[in-house]
Amino acid sequence: MIDADPARFEACSDYYLGFEWSVPLDTDNSIQSDSFGFDVVFEGEQARHNDTPFAESD
Repeated sequence: MIDADPARFEACSDYYLGFEWSVPLDTDNSIQSDSFGFDVVFEGEQARHNDTPFAESD
């Protein structure tokens, strides 16, 4: 879902994205061949001079 009023980022600033996961301590080597995957998607659009950023185009 796209936010109706997305936050505008300031120029010349650093932004960070972090995540964390853990494996229970009592897990043995049975997970050694398991895998985990995910996708991260970023979308950007110029905000100035744009009355409806992220609007669907016709």
